[in-house]
Amino acid sequence: MAADAPTSSVSLVSPRRFGAALVAARTAEGASLAAMSRRCDGWWRPDELAGFEKGTTPLDDAGVVAVARLYHLKGCRIPSGDAAELLLDRSTAPDVDRGVTRSPERDPGTMAPRLLALARVLGADLVGPASLAVLAEAFGTTTEHVRAALLASDDAAVSTAADALGGRVVVPVTGILVAFTTAGSVMLGRPAARRGRRTHRRPAAAPLRSLVVDALVGS
Repeated sequence: MAADAPTSSVSLVSPRRFGAALVAARTAEGASLAAMSRRCDGWWRPDELAGFEKGTTPLDDAGVVAVARLYHLKGCRIPSGDAAELLLDRSTAPDVDRGVTRSPERDPGTMAPRLLALARVLGADLVGPASLAVLAEAFGTTTEHVRAALLASDDAAVSTAADALGGRVVVPVTGILVAFTTAGSVMLGRPAARRGRRTHRRPAAAPLRSLVVDALVGS
């Protein structure tokens, strides 16, 4: 995820975390990569599927949806309101995850409009002390610096980002990728005690805004 990438081109899916979910789903079925390739009539070869599982082969939003369906991933409710929190996944840091194909962000100012936009779409408070602490750790800075970056964000930029990100695909079971930093991936998800049951009745991968509507209707 390049620091200067426009919001509309920033993926909300962590390749490494999505890949881990694919491996877990395939293992649960007892299926081989060859069997998965046959399931999609050879559209993806076993080595291509292996790349998805390792998080080393990039997937666009349409690809994420298609692969999630192929692997029969289960869905869950999108994190929203007070059931949303930030966490730092250090296992995806560049010095740990050797397969990363994107550049880490180093300035919280580039991330700030994206975070505020996600908060607006989800109706969540993501600027509290706990969130600031996670972001400060991720960017190797202070909570004051992060707070200043958030306060400096232009409201028009946040609105534009909200419109763009609302149409991007997310995978709730893996969390929503907020930023990829040198320390790892900042993920937005539900607290462990409030994740709820995974089910095929909810889409495993879909545009963010449609999942928010689904959560409202199903609440």
